[in-house]
Amino acid sequence: MKRPIFFAAAILVFLLSACSLAEDITPPPDYQAPTQNTAATVYPIVPPDLVRGAAIFSEKCAPCHGDLGRGNGSMASNLSVEVPAIGTSEVALSAIPVDWFNLVTNGRMERSMPPFKSLDDRDRWDVVAYALSLHTTQVQLDSAKAIYEQQCQSCHGRQGKGDGEQAAGQNMPDWSQPERLAQLSEEKLFQSITTGIGSMPAYRDTLSDEQRLGLAAYVRSLTFASPGTLAASISTPTPVPTAESTAASGTVSTAAATGEASTGSTLDGTPTAEAAASQVQKTTITGKITSASGTLPTGLKATLRAFDGMVAADSQTVPVAADGSYSFADIELVENRVFMVTVTVDGVDYNSDPLHSSDVTPGQPANLPITIYEKSNDVTLLRGDRLHVFFDFTDTQKVQVVELLIFSNAGQKVIAPAKEGDTLLNFKLPAGATDLQFQDGTLGDGVYLQTADGFGVSQSYTPAEGYQILFAYNLPYDRKGNFEFYVPIDVAEAIVMVPQEGVRMKSDQLTDAGSRPVQGINLQLYTTSNLTPDNALKLSLSGRPAQGATVNSGSTTTMLIGIGAFVLVGATGAAFYINHRRKKSEPEEIQEEETPETLMDAIITLDDQRRAGELSEEAYISRRSELKQRLQRLTGQSQDKKDAA
Repeated sequence: MKRPIFFAAAILVFLLSACSLAEDITPPPDYQAPTQNTAATVYPIVPPDLVRGAAIFSEKCAPCHGDLGRGNGSMASNLSVEVPAIGTSEVALSAIPVDWFNLVTNGRMERSMPPFKSLDDRDRWDVVAYALSLHTTQVQLDSAKAIYEQQCQSCHGRQGKGDGEQAAGQNMPDWSQPERLAQLSEEKLFQSITTGIGSMPAYRDTLSDEQRLGLAAYVRSLTFASPGTLAASISTPTPVPTAESTAASGTVSTAAATGEASTGSTLDGTPTAEAAASQVQKTTITGKITSASGTLPTGLKATLRAFDGMVAADSQTVPVAADGSYSFADIELVENRVFMVTVTVDGVDYNSDPLHSSDVTPGQPANLPITIYEKSNDVTLLRGDRLHVFFDFTDTQKVQVVELLIFSNAGQKVIAPAKEGDTLLNFKLPAGATDLQFQDGTLGDGVYLQTADGFGVSQSYTPAEGYQILFAYNLPYDRKGNFEFYVPIDVAEAIVMVPQEGVRMKSDQLTDAGSRPVQGINLQLYTTSNLTPDNALKLSLSGRPAQGATVNSGSTTTMLIGIGAFVLVGATGAAFYINHRRKKSEPEEIQEEETPETLMDAIITLDDQRRAGELSEEAYISRRSELKQRLQRLTGQSQDKKDAA
């Protein structure tokens, strides 16, 4: 069975971008993705507090799930899996609270969901309660409260304890018991209200779908610290009900799912989409194409694309004027929508920086310029920064080899295949390689193409730092083997990693760089420099890792360990992820003499400042990118001095 490498790329994004989840994403060395709850269920000791949960959600969950749980957080597009929209009725109605609590506790690493070990039990219940509240509005709860007081309170009691005036002689459930509602979804509550249960009558004919859905949400809120009150109404914007909703009975109407009433407004009194169309704020998006070579082709067209989360929402194309300018008028500023302009020149797509709707001032034009470059298929113009090679000995008959190539285009030309279907970077794989996998694609998908001795990459690279290609494959291995590795371009430095205990490596080209603990496993590091396509990196391995120095078969931790080592010894890869927007501002000056150590300390300090909320995202990205570039220049100068010596 193939061991996937996609999960590792998501972890790489988190680690390199200093996301606030960093302290939560490191599983133990023997971690395996759980198929069932791996810890005893812990029910709330005190009622969950939505206000506390909102603060935790903002820090721990919003980067992926989005502020309103729509699956469109700032980190979502970097993951290889779709982030569930937990703040929508479509997802939340079927959610069982204790299942979500266990998911937050144990994580689901195969879906890039880390275990949140930094949170105690109360914190986890608080954030689960808040997440469960995101699909409901305060007005809906207020309306449901009035119905509850009229229809339900006489039996169930004011706080759902089963102590109402007419409860005598009836077996009324006590909803204040934490384990009771923690095991019930709102779908189940809705069904019970619809069809009745025990001595409780059915309300299918006396209450509408919307009212029964509201009641289910209100009953859930009775277990919270402030019954009937949403933290969202205090600290965050009120979420808009989704267009789809389901219930176990299958009788939930479209109106109930969307929160629409027959009057043309939603349950909270806001206009429906049709009624509010005239109130949508609009803007004009303009831009200008400039050519690095000074020559601008004629007949160009610019395409504006809009994305809601990770889903394409709109697209329109306009001709580009002779001076390179273009304009898109009457663009709707939908909440959380992201815009990007693309122009295609000689088969190469050039994209503007992304523009978030929240960064646009209604009524004022937004500017999205694009720079195009002269095209070349000369791969020698690409700069190979670093090659990382990691060996995993999980399989007793094979070794999995993970390779990560980090490279940059430091020139003023776009490096692209000569024509469509041609490959640009050609990787020669060792003889006997099987089960080839890629972090961001598959063989034959139009980007990664099979060649006679390996694979080639059919992709264009505009001037930028820190491009990455991450792939893995299996090789036969029975306690010993000889290996050869080829690079498609000149590479300044290579780092090879193997478990320290039990595996012996020999190579005339590699220098022992010492050991380094990575997630409880000691890795031995070896380095070399100045690799070329004509000069293979040759090495031999013998032995197998000592017990405890590898991972269980099939675990995605294998790739996590490799990537963790990559991060420790090759931090320059971060530029690829954090430099997309390439915002420019005055860099923070480092007063002391710059060394690789002081620059790394400065980067760590910057990360801490961002976590503490002392820096804006734009300033953080710009300054971190500048520090990375300084580090790269400095390490390059050090290498030049070594070569001269």
